[in-house]
Amino acid sequence: MEIVMVVPGKLLAIAGGLGPLQSIAATGSMKIMLSMASGDTKLEVTYSLSGDLHTDMFSAAEFV
Repeated sequence: MEIVMVVPGKLLAIAGGLGPLQSIAATGSMKIMLSMASGDTKLEVTYSLSGDLHTDMFSAAEFV
């Protein structure tokens, strides 16, 4: 995984495959967003996957 964008206190964007995705023709993009919520820090993580999977996308979500 490689950090591709940083906005201090707000966003961290990372590209690359996680776990078993490293050995197949697929890659991912992870976005970690930070925000304030009721005096606490809210952390929202989104991982988008694309590529040639040998299985359907819903099955891939189970092992990532």
